[in-house]
Amino acid sequence: MKTSMAKWLVLMLLSLAPFAGFAQFTSASVRINGLTCSSCSMATEKAMMSLDFVEQVVMNLDAHVATVTFKAGQKVSLKALAQKVVDAGFSVGHLEATLQLNTPMALVDNSLAYGGDVYRFVSGQYSTFSTSVTITLVGSLYMDKGEFKKWKSRVDAAAKPTDNASPLVAVYYVTTP
Repeated sequence: MKTSMAKWLVLMLLSLAPFAGFAQFTSASVRINGLTCSSCSMATEKAMMSLDFVEQVVMNLDAHVATVTFKAGQKVSLKALAQKVVDAGFSVGHLEATLQLNTPMALVDNSLAYGGDVYRFVSGQYSTFSTSVTITLVGSLYMDKGEFKKWKSRVDAAAKPTDNASPLVAVYYVTTP
């Protein structure tokens, strides 16, 4: 129990470190379910552009994909990005984001702390990432419902009792593509 608490304390301390100097989410690719016309595409683009941390959104209506570029030095909320898609009347089929690292980031208990949030890997065992990492978000907000059913047991296994302990810390369940 003490070892688990020590790991959580280290993870929390790492998450509180200034993040702009050593890591930054640079972009995301969002597959959007239900886009059928240019009006739908424009409404979704406008919704995502309303987020302070979004610099640019390039919509590909044929592929139903939005490529999102984030502003440098801004904290990115992938949950807020996905929620904007939902608020526009659609669902996220797949969300993948790239975190650019200037210095290696150590994982504690197969979790990465960044910008006050925690990213728990539900597949694979990792110790550090050295240059950049692309993550795929796992959850009912971030992927097709059928796909999430395949991942739910892994999410449940990766979940910690402390995951919802603080409303200030978002916990994301992720995998690498």
